Amino acid sequence: MSNGSRLTAHVQRLTKKSIDKNAKLPHAVTSLGLMFITISYDITDNRRRQRLAKMLSNYGHRVQKSVFECRLDDRQYLKLKKGIEEIIDWDDDSVRYYFLCQHCTDNIEISGWGVVRDDEDVIVV
Repeated sequence: MSNGSRLTAHVQRLTKKSIDKNAKLPHAVTSLGLMFITISYDITDNRRRQRLAKMLSNYGHRVQKSVFECRLDDRQYLKLKKGIEEIIDWDDDSVRYYFLCQHCTDNIEISGWGVVRDDEDVIVV
């Protein structure tokens, strides 16, 4: 078994643990009881990159070409992460999840264009 195959198998085992229903999630919870997550990605293949961006647009707002901001509950996050992990190539692509607390989201600053979206009017059913 090559080093790449061993790494892929290891990551897949870790991933299966991460989507366990009893898994403990990082809880950076906003005032709505939702997690504020910034998701960034580096996807080598155009087709996979477009599929990923389309999926992410169903969960949050694009703030840069490869960065989305999402407000999600545990169930939504696990569903999104599972979908992302089905799209990416584990040897070539990278996706990072940054969980921000309420204090951190209140202090987001932007230089240049853009706004911090406040989804207080959104009700997740």
